[in-house]
Amino acid sequence: MPPGTVSPLQGFGGMILKRLPYPSEVVAGRNDDRFSFERAQAFAQAWGSMFFDGGINGHLGSASLLGVWPAGLVYFGQFLPTLHIRD
Repeated sequence: MPPGTVSPLQGFGGMILKRLPYPSEVVAGRNDDRFSFERAQAFAQAWGSMFFDGGINGHLGSASLLGVWPAGLVYFGQFLPTLHIRD
């Protein structure tokens, strides 16, 4: 997409809602300005993902300036055991 172009998709429209073929997790902020907490939960359920409540931290991305976020590290640590090494 060229610089300065706005995406025609809003609110993560057209999202695929099928179970993912690999382990995944969704961490969502309760006050995310891009999509609702409930929609994030619905994504996680449809994808077969683990779901974690990211609290009142807005949209969880680099702009949130959370730095080394202790809760995020805990969520990641809980997710790691779901990964299996294949021979």
